[in-house]
Amino acid sequence: RCGPARWCRAAAVGAAILVLRLTATLITDLPMYAWTYKHLGIVDYLLTHRVLPPSGVDVYREWPAFFTAFAWFSDITSVDPTAVAHWFAPVVHVVLVVVVGSLAAMLGLDRRAVLTAVMLFELANWVAQDYFAPQAFAFVLGLGVIVALLASRADRRAAWLAFLLFAALVPTHQLTPFWIFGVVVALAVTRQIRPSWIVIPYAAVLFGYLYPRRYIVFEHGGLSSLNPLANGAGNVEYAGSLAKMITSVVCRGLSATIMLAAVVAAVVWWRRKRPVAVPVILAFSSFVLLGLSSYGGEAVFRVYLYALPGCAVLIAPLLVAAITARHAHHLAAVALALIAAAGLQGYYGTWYLNMARPSELALLNNVVDGARPPATIWSLHSAGMPTRGTAAWVDLAAHDDSFDTPITERWPGFLDGFPDAGQFAQVTEKAATTAGETYFVFTDDAKAAFDYFGYAAPETVDRFENIFATSPVWCVRLQDETTTVYRYQAGGCRS
Repeated sequence: RCGPARWCRAAAVGAAILVLRLTATLITDLPMYAWTYKHLGIVDYLLTHRVLPPSGVDVYREWPAFFTAFAWFSDITSVDPTAVAHWFAPVVHVVLVVVVGSLAAMLGLDRRAVLTAVMLFELANWVAQDYFAPQAFAFVLGLGVIVALLASRADRRAAWLAFLLFAALVPTHQLTPFWIFGVVVALAVTRQIRPSWIVIPYAAVLFGYLYPRRYIVFEHGGLSSLNPLANGAGNVEYAGSLAKMITSVVCRGLSATIMLAAVVAAVVWWRRKRPVAVPVILAFSSFVLLGLSSYGGEAVFRVYLYALPGCAVLIAPLLVAAITARHAHHLAAVALALIAAAGLQGYYGTWYLNMARPSELALLNNVVDGARPPATIWSLHSAGMPTRGTAAWVDLAAHDDSFDTPITERWPGFLDGFPDAGQFAQVTEKAATTAGETYFVFTDDAKAAFDYFGYAAPETVDRFENIFATSPVWCVRLQDETTTVYRYQAGGCRS
């Protein structure tokens, strides 16, 4: 026994975080996800050069708060940024539990419903936007803004804290501040917060920061389409393997279930005359983002992430009632188990494609340390490619921001007839006419990714790599058990 019931419930939430979020940290040597390393590279650049990267290196120079904060943290603590990134996800979830729990308490839920809301938020959160990135940091800040604003209804001083958090949020992330600003406007219009003119300073900070950077926002997909159906489409075009289709169906089914349950819960709240405006705004306001931008095909994932705290708050009282009901508690337990299983599948479904190995990181950093700009590093897929993790990578990106973009993204139509439609000849011709050194990287993870997403079978990728292996102008530069790096040498491998 674990003592009083409230401690048992709290322990269950803690156990969920340990199992769902800490597992990956404990059984891996490095942070998950290849794109995590782009963020580590910016931090390393700041620590190395004490300035932001040149303009044009992604969009990070224009929204630098996350990177400067963690460069400062590593500087004063001497903690390696890679270690910070490795432990980032479980720590973020601990903070999110506190913030979501505070939100639920602010909205009048009792202690049991608060813990249920937190548990539901954790179980249903499959989006995996908790890695070392501005999005995770911004999500925490954004929810903090909302909690502080709700607290200001009892203590006006909390409004100042909310505004300071929003001011910190704006230079952190491109998308999250717009969602939070929309929530602030909706809360003010519905008179859930006062005074109504509070939106004016928020608008001044947001649009004042955006205006000098408007060209970057449009260049990277801001207001890319006013078609919510197009913006809500994902960024993967292929049906893919059976595993991929199962994971996609599970994620979509879980998302639809949570949203539908939130709609039903909102109606129940309204019929019982509970104050429903705030949780409804939180649960459904993010859908407005689909009318503005696709966010590189990721808008639909962010919409669900932003909606989840509000949905959890709406559903929690009904779930508590079902769990404590004499004839419904078994059904409620089964429903929670299914949500947990679906959330795990969504979160870990591509686990084997998103791991980074020390050998891969060391090998790729070795390539870059010996390269002089301009250089081009091609690969078939980002899986197994923890690139841009150091300042040296950022230096190469300053000359060509797409120098390491996977070739399937850089060349539309590259996979048509792959690999028998002249792809090798095209790559070789491009390498011969490109300034600087050109590398082509093959990884076992990229081969697995091609199979998972339905691009090509593993043996097809092997056939394509074999053309490089037998070519007199593509020479093995470095190799380990999972990765082979070829370098183009026009004069042959003995030159």
